Amino acid sequence: MMSKNNWVSSLSEGNPTVMFEALGCGRPFVGTRVGGVPEVIVDDRLGILVEPGDPEALARAILQALEREWDHEYIRTYAQQFTWENIAKQVMEVYEAVMRK
Repeated sequence: MMSKNNWVSSLSEGNPTVMFEALGCGRPFVGTRVGGVPEVIVDDRLGILVEPGDPEALARAILQALEREWDHEYIRTYAQQFTWENIAKQVMEVYEAVMRK
């Protein structure tokens, strides 16, 4: 079962699965600004990012996220671009473009 809010305190990360799970459920993501995370959490309507290695900032971000009203439908709609089907289409488009060259 998904928790109401999701956070990741990694010092190093690619694209954590929990981030996509949270967004897909319309929940904000709180985590560190590492790896591909900032490429997905592109605005403060989707979650809150802090610098890695700053536990005080992460604690403040978690508390802020718990107190804030989030637009769950906006988050869920945004997450649709990251479904397996949409990612597969994007990968195929890249392969097709490369093959045409």
